[in-house]
Amino acid sequence: MTENRMTGRVMSLVFLAMNGFDPIAYAIVSILTTAGIPVQFILLGFGTIGMIIAVSILVKAKAFQQVVP
Repeated sequence: MTENRMTGRVMSLVFLAMNGFDPIAYAIVSILTTAGIPVQFILLGFGTIGMIIAVSILVKAKAFQQVVP
């Protein structure tokens, strides 16, 4: 449950993550494909990195979760 006054702040961070990092991602993928790395390997590598980050956050977040009856 998120307080109403905090929802806007959370949504602005999500919006920044969605739109703010797009140019950086495009630049990195363009540079790597120009260097001759196949796009399948780029997607596999970044997908693996994303999965590792997601699992580590999930494991560390267990300590912060509260069960609400």
